[in-house]
Amino acid sequence: MELFKYQALGNAYLVCFDPGQLLSLTPKHIRQLCDPHYGLGSDGLLYSYPLPDPGRFRLKIYNPDASIAEKSGNGLRILAQFLFDTFGGDTVLIATDSGDCLCRKSGDTICVDFGEPQFSGSLLPSPNTQAVTLEGNTFNVTAVSMGNPHCVVWVADVQQLKDDYVEHFGPQFETLPIFPEKTNVQFAYVASPDKIWAQIWERGVGRTLSSGSSAAAVFAAAYRQQLCEPTVTVKMPGGSLQMELSGRSILQYGHAERVARCFTF
Repeated sequence: MELFKYQALGNAYLVCFDPGQLLSLTPKHIRQLCDPHYGLGSDGLLYSYPLPDPGRFRLKIYNPDASIAEKSGNGLRILAQFLFDTFGGDTVLIATDSGDCLCRKSGDTICVDFGEPQFSGSLLPSPNTQAVTLEGNTFNVTAVSMGNPHCVVWVADVQQLKDDYVEHFGPQFETLPIFPEKTNVQFAYVASPDKIWAQIWERGVGRTLSSGSSAAAVFAAAYRQQLCEPTVTVKMPGGSLQMELSGRSILQYGHAERVARCFTF
């Protein structure tokens, strides 16, 4: 089996491209491949194959614990970059568990069209904006779906965006009963109308340096509450993503690059 390791803002994925859909990846195998000590090490595995429609590919996203992620912005950019590296072209349609996403080259970056954010649905609590109390602390949160569930936790001080703070409260928000399928968590600070800082706790992964769908969720939640402009930079420990509102859709611009080509048996 041939695998490729790519990274996007410090978020690393293994790409498994299977044109004939011949591989059978078990949860045990996925966990071992993603393990940094016993495998190749990554934040997840992207399994992909071509669909009958020209220029359209299927994507299944596996977390390191072998659970499924419906969507990943960094994962979409990584797969798009892999497909551009492999087949050329500048536009590709990627089918995920939560719908199709159009990815295209835009200069030296890749633009992902996330579509319209949703503030209600089976994966989200109602109301979508509410106060949550943990350990005697009250947090204002906004729930939003970018095809996968997100809980944006607003902080009043950028000093709260520390690793130990995120690692302490992240798991508690991830497993809140109001999210029936658990949730991704973003601790966000609005620095200015065009700049937001965020730290990420990903469902099934833990603290990560960046997350594309999380950056989209933060932007969507902030814009809905009139906290930012329609063009914003979301800054995370792994780097920044440029966000833009186009009609009702959220566009995201960022990089992805190949790290290694790997063989495993």
